[in-house]
Amino acid sequence: MPRLKTTLFKAHLAWTKIPNVLLDKLLPTLKDTELRILLVVLRKTVGWNRPDAPVILSYQRLKATTGRESEAISKALASLSSKGLIHMQGSRSFRKTKQHGSEIEEQ
Repeated sequence: MPRLKTTLFKAHLAWTKIPNVLLDKLLPTLKDTELRILLVVLRKTVGWNRPDAPVILSYQRLKATTGRESEAISKALASLSSKGLIHMQGSRSFRKTKQHGSEIEEQ
């Protein structure tokens, strides 16, 4: 069995905290695009030390940051919503993470 070590750690690099539940329990159940979207939302909230601040991400921005196309993003958002990891908020089409108060605007 190989011994693994990351090459990402550098003392001068900024870091984003990731909830243990995401890594320990949710990771095996999430599809690739779902995980990418959750990581982007964490980066835009917790990564900026604003866990409760709303963040609005267009499909164009999600495409650029996740490397996925609109159809995959749409399916992932619907799946994350059905799993209770994000939910709709407001009169416009917003999806909001329960834990971090982050919004994703659909366009």
